[in-house]
Amino acid sequence: MNIRYRVELNEGERAELTAMLSGGKHAARKLKRAQILLAADAGVSDEAIASSVSVGGSTVYRTKRRFVEGNLDLALSEEARPGAARKLSGKETALLVATACSSPPAGRKRWTLDLLAGEMAQLTEHEGLSRETVRRRIELPAEQPQNANVIGWNALLFDHFCPGENNKELRQYLKATTERAWQLVNWLTHHRNANKTAALIAKYAVDAIVVHMVHLLNRERHDRTEQCPRCASRKRHTYYDLAIEPDGAYFGTCGECGWSSHPGYEDDTDRDPIEICEAQLDHAMAEHEAWIRTRNESMVEFSAHLVGSIERQLTKLRAESDRQD
Repeated sequence: MNIRYRVELNEGERAELTAMLSGGKHAARKLKRAQILLAADAGVSDEAIASSVSVGGSTVYRTKRRFVEGNLDLALSEEARPGAARKLSGKETALLVATACSSPPAGRKRWTLDLLAGEMAQLTEHEGLSRETVRRRIELPAEQPQNANVIGWNALLFDHFCPGENNKELRQYLKATTERAWQLVNWLTHHRNANKTAALIAKYAVDAIVVHMVHLLNRERHDRTEQCPRCASRKRHTYYDLAIEPDGAYFGTCGECGWSSHPGYEDDTDRDPIEICEAQLDHAMAEHEAWIRTRNESMVEFSAHLVGSIERQLTKLRAESDRQD
């Protein structure tokens, strides 16, 4: 049974939401959440709010819950979307990288995405992997080092995982460590005086390189902060959706403006703001007239307030457009 959340805005929150609806450029979903909160504060029922704002009842419920349990910013922001677990774990991704760096199958000059997908299906418990899943984990360069060139392959990977001037010291250290470790391995292979102790030291040196690579993979997954392409916010979140063709994919969302890289997301930033506002006004006026006919005083008052705020926003947009012309 759902809990009934009661929204009670203070004067500052009410003024902030009213100002948001009166002007400025905001994501359509953020404006709808502002409308939901104002209507709930006025005592309008969830069913009436959902009908007036043109959202589902679950959206009204979640918005009220996030305000009561959190705060205004949380209620207005994009809610995290659930996603499936990654197809390849961190260890499996490390195995994929190691496989790509190894010698290709007999009769092949180099690894391809299809070959790697088939090899990973044999090395792991996955029944099958698509080439797209492999491509998202590792991008093979156009010019690859020779198959046995371990130093070259590791240098290529370190350039990928530690790019830029800020990572210069780390990148040089990792390359130097790999080169010295591989020189020790080659010495053990060809020198007559090599002994068990030297072999153990070489083994630990190679193990350290593998550990370094795992740490870099984890940093790639968790520590990289990207900006939203629309509002430049760093409140980016990554989720996974199995419904994205061909076999599921990751997508990003912005907790500030509601932007999403999901293929099913319709971004309204390319549309004319005046056109969007006019469409919103037409819908709000139709809803207002419908509430007048039902004689629902609370919804008549709310819908009238909504029409007025959209009209003021439209007037402001038209004025800005005239000044630009």
